[in-house]
Amino acid sequence: MAKLSTLHSVRQNVNDEVIPVAFSANVTYVASAAGDHENIRVIDAWVHTESGAGASTVTIQSGTNAISNAIDANQAVGTITRVGTLDVTYTTVAAGTALNVTCSSANITGTCFILVQRIQPT
Repeated sequence: MAKLSTLHSVRQNVNDEVIPVAFSANVTYVASAAGDHENIRVIDAWVHTESGAGASTVTIQSGTNAISNAIDANQAVGTITRVGTLDVTYTTVAAGTALNVTCSSANITGTCFILVQRIQPT
């Protein structure tokens, strides 16, 4: 069961979480940091465009490896755009590895919601 949460709740004893990451101004935002104790798997994502217009995309990365396709954020304000593809090679993010959300330009602001599943140690 997914629930809206903050980044820190990924560390709680819940299997699925939604991580909201605000983006804008061609900046990379880190959604997890060193100190996480479990791996996570990205299983879905969507972008909510909140302001702006013009060519802009959002990409989710594990470190420097692209997990998602470039999600088109050049949509009407209020539009939700779902990720088109996830590269299964990189969907598992190791504990302590940065989960990055990168916006390609300063034209758009919004939130990228990332649905992740905690991977329980075996």
